[in-house]
Amino acid sequence: MSEEFGGSMTVLDSPNGLVKFRSDGPTWKCWYPNDTVGDGNQHSNNPGTEKEWYDTSRVSLVSGALQFDAVQDNVHSGVGLPYTSGLIQSNPSFNQKYGFFEAKLKVDGLHGSWGAFWLIAASYNWPPEVDIMENFGVPDTFTTSNFGSGASVFGDPHSATMTNYNTFGVKWDATHLTYYLNGSQVDNETVTGSIPQEPLYVVLNLAVNGTDFSAYSMQVDYVRVWQ
Repeated sequence: MSEEFGGSMTVLDSPNGLVKFRSDGPTWKCWYPNDTVGDGNQHSNNPGTEKEWYDTSRVSLVSGALQFDAVQDNVHSGVGLPYTSGLIQSNPSFNQKYGFFEAKLKVDGLHGSWGAFWLIAASYNWPPEVDIMENFGVPDTFTTSNFGSGASVFGDPHSATMTNYNTFGVKWDATHLTYYLNGSQVDNETVTGSIPQEPLYVVLNLAVNGTDFSAYSMQVDYVRVWQ
């Protein structure tokens, strides 16, 4: 699977947030495919920590890249989500067990934004979760992590200029999760029970966990998956 974001965005089903970026590509959804935390809301995650409502209106193509814009609009402030932001995820159109997952992206923001490129179970169970890149609003740092039934590795920090484009990837097989930045290995996980053994799907999103900004963005040049 590859998505280069060089064409146009077509909204297939606005009430369900379904979009395509090319006719022969996967169908993406602009919020979560199910109620991830049991609060009846597919448009948010981690209530009380995150402050955004995901919506198709904050997903666009700009100069050959996918762009998420997080803005404080107070449309859903009544449920504690005063920001609207962007997310795409590939389930059930695309999910895969094992392979190499890579995205080229940048995050234009400071404290309060939370950009991420990650994988989560197509079965909607949790764990597992594989975080290929999380940026907690720091211009020169990202983290890798994974969560499994046997162990979790959380928040291993790595240096990168997040306002520039970088490639973030993970090679996943039955016994390893090996993380890469711009083609060079930065992390490796081999703990038994911590390596996912079921199909996962792709999520790219820009969350908000602070209150000291007016607008942030995240741009994705491409996302590619090999078997």
